[in-house]
Amino acid sequence: MAKLNYYGFIFVGDGYDDEGEIWEMDSPMFKARIAAVPTIEIGCEIARDLVSEGVQMIELCGGFEKAGLQKVISSINGKVPVGSVDFEEGEMVKLKDFLDR
Repeated sequence: MAKLNYYGFIFVGDGYDDEGEIWEMDSPMFKARIAAVPTIEIGCEIARDLVSEGVQMIELCGGFEKAGLQKVISSINGKVPVGSVDFEEGEMVKLKDFLDR
């Protein structure tokens, strides 16, 4: 059985560099590339780069929502599994209240 050991995580939000900002974690057990992007479109570009670098799966923050998730999957032609963080309805209300402050 193949071993998952190279992950990508992308989150989206205002104020990040136009090209995206990328950090790397490397340990004996796994490697991860973590990216912060200002738009879903830049997230798609980063996802393509991550796939070309060999990531085996990508996780997206909840800010991508369902439409952004589908855009990322399409942008990489489904080459690796893509998942997304999701909030229960009550937790999303808390998040929106925080963001509206």
